[in-house]
Amino acid sequence: MIGIIDYGAGNLLSVKNALDKLGFSSKIVIEPSALMRTEKAILPGVGAFGPCRRYLDESALVPWIREFISLGRPFLGICVGLQLLMDESQERLGADCNPRGMGLIPGTVKRFPEGLKVPQIGWNHVRVVQSSPLFRELPETGFYCYFVHSYYVQLKNDSHLLCRTEYGVEYCSGIQKGSLYGLQFHPEKSGWVGLSILKNFGEM
Repeated sequence: MIGIIDYGAGNLLSVKNALDKLGFSSKIVIEPSALMRTEKAILPGVGAFGPCRRYLDESALVPWIREFISLGRPFLGICVGLQLLMDESQERLGADCNPRGMGLIPGTVKRFPEGLKVPQIGWNHVRVVQSSPLFRELPETGFYCYFVHSYYVQLKNDSHLLCRTEYGVEYCSGIQKGSLYGLQFHPEKSGWVGLSILKNFGEM
């Protein structure tokens, strides 16, 4: 069973529909107890960092996500779900929005430089930096995936860097640390490549 974490961000049903198409059992989870009854989990997201982090705080999910990952269960953050794995974000939306990430991967979420059209919307090339079971049977030279974002992840070091993408700057578009993975692009919107990635995750 794959848990899709509902924390007020969009795109839950798109992820679930993709998993359904691949034949995986999945359910949308809100309560920590429901999350802990799943074998794998996905933290999807379309939205702003601050409100998403606030919702995670209000639902008391953060310590349970940390516990889930510490148990070695496969975990995948998508888009904002990747950014929330970092230490902090430069995105600010209201004084009550928590700019701190979950601190699972050392890094900062930064806005694209001035002069670039944001958000970046559309297909872009993903250059694979290290081998990964997440990219099994995909071209080693890279592939194209679908992006929608105005902020990107800057890692403090490259030990967890999985892949890179260029949009004005070259930035981290994916991470892996043990069974923890994060992708800036949307596999559920990336055609056969994205379905292959979700299939690889589901088979872990």
